[in-house]
Amino acid sequence: SNGVILQNAIYEQNQIYFTYQENGQYVDIFKVDNKYYLAGIKGKAYDINICGGNKKVDFRDNYELIKSRELIIISVDGLNVLNGKPANFNQGGYVIEKRPTNQQCLTVKGWRKSLNEVAQFTFENLNNSYNAKSRNNKNNIGVIGFAIFDEKGVMIPREVVSNITRDESSSRYESRAKSMEMNGMQIQEPLSSNQIQSIKRVENEKLGTGHGKRIISQTQEVVFEKEYLNPNQVITIEYKSYEELESMGIIKRKNEAPNAFPGN
Repeated sequence: SNGVILQNAIYEQNQIYFTYQENGQYVDIFKVDNKYYLAGIKGKAYDINICGGNKKVDFRDNYELIKSRELIIISVDGLNVLNGKPANFNQGGYVIEKRPTNQQCLTVKGWRKSLNEVAQFTFENLNNSYNAKSRNNKNNIGVIGFAIFDEKGVMIPREVVSNITRDESSSRYESRAKSMEMNGMQIQEPLSSNQIQSIKRVENEKLGTGHGKRIISQTQEVVFEKEYLNPNQVITIEYKSYEELESMGIIKRKNEAPNAFPGN
């Protein structure tokens, strides 16, 4: 398809990329008309990776106004990855340091179950997804979202060096911001038998994110004060199987030639 870009990462205010847990390989991302699509493989566990933005420093007399951290609320299939509840802007998220260089990157491996454990993110059939099994709104399956908030600036004397480093950390901060919902539209037309068969095949390939096995992933709670009630940026990425993306015309898969030595 014309205008389709294959890339490993999303470069917005923050760098975002996805990797398979078994080998660390990138999950393919396709960009079409400024919209992102992640191409998942059913049965594979995956990580969400996000890197901090640039540190903001304003000079005022003998003080520096430093905005050195940001809060990132992550939503998978419409659910907050920290508590499994429908995501909104009032909830907690992960706090990451902002740096001018050598960005700090955060890896989120699954649905948080405690400060020490997560349940792996896995690409699964839609009906086996955590969203479907927990009886949430199935219309939200197939999208990953990031709501990114800057921290309220802190005035620090210039001679004081601030170097606060936090790993994967959840925020307890609450605000009155309201969540935003985006509703898609569907147009129905009479279908041929071939189209119906094609749709059934694609329906079987629709992906959701499952609740995989529990693994160790330690974190801690910190206090975070938002600069504003609403996020500075919201990034959404749809994820689909290769079959779905092919049926949408986003990618065109080539027939692979037979391999004489497939075990190599």
